[in-house]
Amino acid sequence: MHDLSEQEPGKGFYALHAYPTAHVLRTSESDEGTALSAEFYFDYTSTHVIMGRYGYCAVTQKFAEEMAPMQFSGYTLGSATAKVWEYAEEGVEVILPEIALLVVTGKLMRDDFSRGHRGILVVSHRVLQFISERDPEVAAYAREVGPDGRRIRKWLTT
Repeated sequence: MHDLSEQEPGKGFYALHAYPTAHVLRTSESDEGTALSAEFYFDYTSTHVIMGRYGYCAVTQKFAEEMAPMQFSGYTLGSATAKVWEYAEEGVEVILPEIALLVVTGKLMRDDFSRGHRGILVVSHRVLQFISERDPEVAAYAREVGPDGRRIRKWLTT
C-alpha cells in the first residue's frame, strides 16, 4: 500500500471507492433532492468502514463516532438501515453492520468530503489517512484527483 506519510499533511484530494453493497434504496430526501435516509442491502458480511452503491455511501456507526472528534468538513450523517438482499446466496449467513448514511455536502478541493467528476466521492488527504488506519483495503484503491475532480494518478497501491 502507498505510504501516505510521505506526503505533506493536508495536501491532495482523492477519489475514494466505497466498498460495494448489493443495492441501495433512498427512502427520504430533502426539498433539494439530497438523500436523508437510505436502505443498504447486503449479500455478504461487510467488514469495511465505508460502503455504498449508486453514489450513496454509508459508514459503520463505530466509524461515524470515531470521525466526530476529527471535525472533518463537508458531510452530515443521515439515517441508514442495513438489510439482507433478497438475492443473497442461500445458506450464507449475512451479519449486518450498524450504519449511518454519509451525506456529502462539501465543496470540491476545499472540504474534507465532496463529490468529484460524475459524482465520485472525493476525500482530503486527512480523511484518507484516517480511513487507511482503520480500513487499509478501501484506502489502497484511492486515486488522486485534480481540481476538476477527475482522477489524475494511477492506483496508490504498490
